[in-house]
Amino acid sequence: KKLSKGVVIIGGGAIGSSIAYFLSKKLSKGVSRVVCIERDKTLSRSSTALSVGGCRQQFSILENIQLSIFGADFLRSASQHLDLGNPDFSSEVGWRERGYLLLASEAGAHIMHKNFETQRRCGAEVTLLEPTQLASRFPWLNVDGVALGTFGHRNEGYFDAFAMATAMARKARQQCGSGAAALRLAKRKLCWRATWSSTPPARGPPTW
Repeated sequence: KKLSKGVVIIGGGAIGSSIAYFLSKKLSKGVSRVVCIERDKTLSRSSTALSVGGCRQQFSILENIQLSIFGADFLRSASQHLDLGNPDFSSEVGWRERGYLLLASEAGAHIMHKNFETQRRCGAEVTLLEPTQLASRFPWLNVDGVALGTFGHRNEGYFDAFAMATAMARKARQQCGSGAAALRLAKRKLCWRATWSSTPPARGPPTW
């Protein structure tokens, strides 16, 4: 069903800016206006800026796995997706595909094996490793008490979450066009409002 009215997003961190980015791509398909409410316009104290910025596909729920695979693919080419065509603003999010290593004791090995099968069915590139294989691949690892391990050798790693959130917000503004959408930054009972614009400020910290 097409949206005929504007959309209000509460929170402008990684999730809020991502919603704004993808909705702003649909302005011609029924979304008339996108408004984001965020009390910290710099995001410097947000959970996004303070997070590790990790991405892994090793989950037990199908939807989480699929979202992670999509997310990793997006991060891998974020510099193309979020490019503003302005050299003053980088669209690089620092994606580093290093993989995640998860370990299980004998008590949790059956759960890990079950999760591994679910992950593989979703297309996740994960390897199941026995203790001897773990010791060979990761010689620094003490495998005492380890019964099984899984390693995501693709679509897992870390990135600059702050850079991603601010880049997505800027791209959302550009896709909306100057004056086509608004950003409202609310702190307590006071609101500060600015029109989204594709024209960035000449200097200063990352802004919305």
